[in-house]
Amino acid sequence: MTDAFVKDFITFVRKTYRKETGRDISENTLRIYLRSLKAIYNEGIRVGHVKGTNPFANIKGQSLNSVRREKTALDDDELGAFLAYQPQNITERFAKDFFILSLQLSGANLGYILALRNENIVNGEVCFRRRKTRKSGLITVIPFTSVAEEIMRRYGVLNPAKPSDYILPYLVNCTTQKSIDNKIHDVIKRINKGLESISRDLNLF
Repeated sequence: MTDAFVKDFITFVRKTYRKETGRDISENTLRIYLRSLKAIYNEGIRVGHVKGTNPFANIKGQSLNSVRREKTALDDDELGAFLAYQPQNITERFAKDFFILSLQLSGANLGYILALRNENIVNGEVCFRRRKTRKSGLITVIPFTSVAEEIMRRYGVLNPAKPSDYILPYLVNCTTQKSIDNKIHDVIKRINKGLESISRDLNLF
């Protein structure tokens, strides 16, 4: 195995991921694939089938076992500044609203939020199964606050008479898991764009 082989592998993974998902692979996800390849390489060394220099050395200047992650959590002062911030455009308003909506729903990720239907609102509570607890049948129950309701009404429709309808409209025309994943990714990009703009204004990074 050579440096050239590893570079060809990276190119293959990037192209395949793009073809299958319609989007670029993240650096951290790419490194998961590379770590698997490196594990195979190391096993080859262990059994005596592989010799030579390490083809994984200094890939893009970083160790495969050490991927730098940016700060993601806000302290109390930063969160207070964010909540008090007045959005300067529609993109910032959208991002701030969905950030707050996630907070109101106990940190639920965007996939769960966009998948909420009217039937998930029961007696003033939001009820749904998280993916990691579906096998156990456990249901997450969160108080449906007035703040969460206001945001959902701003972007969607709350209608108990149509229990199977999505509250938010973004997944309405998605008929496959791939189309659902792509739509969620598009909304995440829109939110991230707004959050980055707000963060710059507040000097949060």
